[in-house]
Formats: sequence, structure tokens, C-alpha cells
Amino acid sequence: MSGAVDQLTAGDVVHDTLYVEVKHRATLAAVTWFKEAEVHAEEEGKHPLLALHRKGDSDVYYVFREADAEVICCEILVELGWELE
Repeated sequence: MSGAVDQLTAGDVVHDTLYVEVKHRATLAAVTWFKEAEVHAEEEGKHPLLALHRKGDSDVYYVFREADAEVICCEILVELGWELE
């Protein structure tokens, strides 16, 4: 990126608390996998969520549609033990 963004962050988006890196490509493996899950989720009337886990790593990365963000984030927080109103 160029201009003011370079002066404020190395990320692609200026944000107070998030470091945002944007990938804009013709194909992305995660999107391909997500689209497969999306078909099955629709058949079952569910929200699709792709969880990525690298063998030997403790981190889990989640991929979901922006339209499903609130539902999915709340579900994840409940699974982690949060009590939501």
C-alpha cells in the first residue's frame, strides 16, 4: 500500500486494535474448502464455519462469512465458557 496507510501501519487497514492483512486473489484454498462446507451447511440449515488447524500447532484459525459473524462469534464464546446475555 502507499500513502498515509504506510505511515500508520504495515497492515492493509488502519484500525485501533486489529492488525488487518487482506489477501485478494483469484483463488484461495481456504475459500475453496469453505465453499464445500457451505453447501453441506445449507443442506442442514446451519451456518458454515471452517476451522483450520496445522498439525503440531495449538492454534486454530476460523473462516466464516461476514453475514454469519455475530452468530458464529457468539457460539465460539459460549464454547469457550463465556456467559452471554
